[in-house]
Amino acid sequence: MATTPHDSTTDRALALRDWLVGLQLPPRAINSLSRDLEVVLGQREGAAGKGGLLAGVDQEQFIAELYQDEGGMIRRIPSVGALTIEALREAIPRRREEPTPPSAEEEGWRDFGLDDFAPHPVEQEAASADDSADDATASAPPPLRRRGRPRRADRAAPSAPLADEGDQPKKRRGRPRRIAEASVAPAAAPAEASAPPAPESDAAQIQQIWQQLHPQGRRAVLSYIAEQLVAPQV
Repeated sequence: MATTPHDSTTDRALALRDWLVGLQLPPRAINSLSRDLEVVLGQREGAAGKGGLLAGVDQEQFIAELYQDEGGMIRRIPSVGALTIEALREAIPRRREEPTPPSAEEEGWRDFGLDDFAPHPVEQEAASADDSADDATASAPPPLRRRGRPRRADRAAPSAPLADEGDQPKKRRGRPRRIAEASVAPAAAPAEASAPPAPESDAAQIQQIWQQLHPQGRRAVLSYIAEQLVAPQV
């Protein structure tokens, strides 16, 4: 017996209802979805233009519509609001994407029995990441040069003086100072032999000394001379 479209829709609605009941959803979400499925199954009459939106929807399509913007078609079911969509998303995880079929290149490696030598996706992603990093480094603009005097850490270290330069005196700025020439004093002439004093010079010196003596000194000299004259000669 051939299956009619109505039978297919009914089977999908029954399977979807059994699946939703087994998820232990909040009562409000179960009631709203069950009323729409009852319209699909003919167990309830829906309002004009409302109800029966889950007709022909299977489990995969329900999950796909649930994670559309604002809940997709499920958000348009009567009595289904944002809180119900949020509760459904917490109870029903998003289905993972199916693995992509192998490319022609991977099939070629497999045909020749070289699966171990085929590049793995992780290695390809790492290689592409390295290439993009190299391109970003190459295209990066040079660092901007700051204005003003460089910092101490950026200054170049002074080069060590050479052996010849270290011995030479440093040149000073400004006019050179005048260095006074050392004057050489003439050599003193040898002293001539002094001649013996003449008698006249002695008398003149005695007279000069006598005039410079104090009166008491003069009296002392006179008393000494008188004692020498009076003293008996031995």
